[in-house]
Amino acid sequence: MTLNFLARTLELREPASVAAVTLLDRPYRRLVDDIPLEYVGFTVPDELFAGYGLGLEECWRALPDLHFVAAEELPASLTGDSFRGSEPGVAAA
Repeated sequence: MTLNFLARTLELREPASVAAVTLLDRPYRRLVDDIPLEYVGFTVPDELFAGYGLGLEECWRALPDLHFVAAEELPASLTGDSFRGSEPGVAAA
């Protein structure tokens, strides 16, 4: 939603072009369809990734590369329906 807002706001200034770049893309989670994504690094599954500046509750951000965070490693407050829509303690398949 933020990227869509920024793209529309910039287009009001009539630039020659507007394009967006993303390292990780989850098109199935997108709430807005008309985002001008020109460059996509990887299309990833609906899982939590950490490292390379990405993290959760200030954890794992300093890792030098990207890692998938397994459900067992998530804080207890996020293992229920607030993250994956599953029952607490049940890992998503």
